[in-house]
Amino acid sequence: MSVPERDDAPLPDDGLDKEALDALRAAYHALPPPPPVRELSEEDATTRAAVAWMAAAFAALPVPACPVPATARPAAPAPAARSAAWSAARTARRFAAAAALLALLLGAAFWLATLRPAPDTPPAPVVVAPRADGTPPAEPRLATAVVAAAPDRLELTSGPVRLLLFTESFEPAPEIPR
Repeated sequence: MSVPERDDAPLPDDGLDKEALDALRAAYHALPPPPPVRELSEEDATTRAAVAWMAAAFAALPVPACPVPATARPAAPAPAARSAAWSAARTARRFAAAAALLALLLGAAFWLATLRPAPDTPPAPVVVAPRADGTPPAEPRLATAVVAAAPDRLELTSGPVRLLLFTESFEPAPEIPR
């Protein structure tokens, strides 16, 4: 135990005698420092009475609102061991999350594949009801058909839509307004 350094700074002038203060300061510096540890039995009666009073006052204090747990907490593992354990658990969780995501994506792809028909599967045949007069139904036309082909134009049809393609040498008829 080290003794703190003494402050030799001048005291503020409170109207006290300067020589008396210097003599008091010199007497204080001349005193030997007290021993660091002393037994209570070695002290005088007044000190023993003061210590006994303080111990009784401390014992009379109420129990604090946050009591100390009766059992000690388990010691935390060493940082290196905890780090390795956390790292292993983190890696396992990452692999589990990646596997779950992969299973989800593959399941969604399989579900979508089962909803669509395969591209090389022919479309289902068109069922045409017979006519009321008993004549056989007309043959269903292809989805896209060539209606007319001429050197200056090509006419295509797809259901109710007609498409006219003109070449560069096309001359519009006079009845078609420009």
